[in-house]
Amino acid sequence: MYRTGDVVCASYGDFNGEKRVGIFLVLYNERQDRCYSSSHSNLMVCKVTTNNFQGDSYVVKLYKGEANLTDDCLVNLSKIHTFTSEQAYKLLGRLSPATMVRVFKEYHKFQEEVSAQIMELF
Repeated sequence: MYRTGDVVCASYGDFNGEKRVGIFLVLYNERQDRCYSSSHSNLMVCKVTTNNFQGDSYVVKLYKGEANLTDDCLVNLSKIHTFTSEQAYKLLGRLSPATMVRVFKEYHKFQEEVSAQIMELF
C-alpha cells in the first residue's frame, strides 16, 4: 500500500488521452482514510519533474538521492493528479517527514490561492 510521502512511477493519461509515464509524490491515499471503504484505492499525487523551471510559485526542490531520485527534481504542487493505486507500478522511495512538511506548506498555499480566486468569482 502506498503512503503519504512515497515517490512512485505511474502510468497516466494526458489531456489528449495518450498514455504517459511519470514520477509522482503521493499526498493522500483513500485506502488509508477510514471514511472510505477498502474498495476505494485512489491516490492523490503531484508531479515530480526534472525540469529546472522556477516560474511556478508552488514548487519544492528535492535533491539527488532523496527518495532514491537520480537527479535534482521539483515537486510541482499545481500539477495535482488522481489515479488508482494500480496505475502506480514502482515505488522509488519515501520523502522524509521534514521534507513533507515543506511540501504540505506549499500545497496549502496553493489551495488557499485557488480558494481565494474561486471566492472572487462569487
